[in-house]
Amino acid sequence: MVIIIISLVLILLGILQLYLTYRYSQNIKKLKIRPTTAPFAIWSGVVFGIFFIVSPILVMIGNVKAISNAGHVMSIIGGILFWIAAIFALVRANKMRKQLKTQNKP
Repeated sequence: MVIIIISLVLILLGILQLYLTYRYSQNIKKLKIRPTTAPFAIWSGVVFGIFFIVSPILVMIGNVKAISNAGHVMSIIGGILFWIAAIFALVRANKMRKQLKTQNKP
């Protein structure tokens, strides 16, 4: 019974994480100058939200072996997504640097 309650709480936290990530991405779109870490924050929010939804479901199903495999797969996917976000942030930082350079601002 305790496992089911904890699992439901984690699923709700995962849904909340996905919702807050969605709201953050919508607020970022409204800004003129976007933070360079925004892609990283959005991707990490999505990864953690999905992880907090999928893992408790696997626990409630009782497939413990799938949980260990899912954790390994999620860490690989998370690492790839973090690298993609880092590349986007680097590209955005270079664009901002070039823009500031043309405006003669330090």
